[in-house]
Amino acid sequence: MKNLFIAVATGQSVSNFPPILQYAEKGDQVLWLVSKEVEDSLPQVVSVLENRGLKNAWIKVSDLYAAKDIRDAILGHDLLFGHWTSIFFILNGGPKLTPIGLALAGEALSDRAEIVYLHGDVKTFFRRYENLLSENVVFSTGRYERQRMLDLEEILMVAGRKLEAPAKDVWCPASQTVPKNCVGLDPVQFFLESDSAHDGTSFEKAVFCRVVDFLSQSENEPYKYIVKEVVLGATLMQGPKIEAEFDVAIVLLNGTVLHLECKSGKKKLKVKDIQSRILALERAVSRISKLYVVVPLIPEKYDDDNFKDRLYKWEELKAVTNFKSVAFTNYTRSEQVCFKKNSGEIKVEPFENKLISIFSGFLPRG
Repeated sequence: MKNLFIAVATGQSVSNFPPILQYAEKGDQVLWLVSKEVEDSLPQVVSVLENRGLKNAWIKVSDLYAAKDIRDAILGHDLLFGHWTSIFFILNGGPKLTPIGLALAGEALSDRAEIVYLHGDVKTFFRRYENLLSENVVFSTGRYERQRMLDLEEILMVAGRKLEAPAKDVWCPASQTVPKNCVGLDPVQFFLESDSAHDGTSFEKAVFCRVVDFLSQSENEPYKYIVKEVVLGATLMQGPKIEAEFDVAIVLLNGTVLHLECKSGKKKLKVKDIQSRILALERAVSRISKLYVVVPLIPEKYDDDNFKDRLYKWEELKAVTNFKSVAFTNYTRSEQVCFKKNSGEIKVEPFENKLISIFSGFLPRG
């Protein structure tokens, strides 16, 4: 064993994993600080690391706000008397004062091993702090290696869930192959020519293939870089019960899952139903995951009255603040698409432009 990783187990443990997995090698050790609230969920968290060949141990901590108690608990554990090349402290998780306790422990251990402080960032990279306790904190950043990061199945395991069965299709950017559902398929044309205009499954397939097509373009390489995989049709189970379903899931390297909820019009679009899906998503994956509602706005697919109804529903969706809406439009190079309605025009961001704005929020800094 060369490396020891010390992390705080909380309800958002997924955020701990990317910085650990970036450096961990088979046989390394992870020491978890565990509060009473998450004690029962620890076995499902560590199972993912055990599958990767890492060993796990834990310390029960009564107060994660007390920096001195955290330091003393760490320094008193038997593992700290071993011989380590590096000791990594993961700063994700716990209350705001928790990292101070970790840093105090690191300072006390600085003569025994290399001390490294890591923090996973929503920008799909990690920060490596060289000296956390100095007045001028110096840190370097690093990008995650795709092959080391969590896939959707592992993210669900951390949350105590599992996939019901293999997804309908999965595309990994590391692969050069076209997903089986996308072979020879033009997503927009497929949707336009579909006999079942309100077939949600066909729309999900069209959205999945268009996302894959977007990420496969050479000019979109920066966005492709931060993606672990794109999954079509994944069903999430908690025990014997179905808890949630992903129409199209985009798994990022930092453990965030972007869920594209595809609403073709098969069922009436209700904001209340979408709110319940958001809650299910947060329970099944984590609160760092995000839901986007994708609605087709292609006039050629519908008669005039039907399309006007869709425009009004689109305006209602955009007024809701806790989820974002995405228009599945025709391919266009324009910054906006304008649709006419009785009171004037509705301006809509084209599908590819919207994907760019979504992914841009997760690009590494600098």
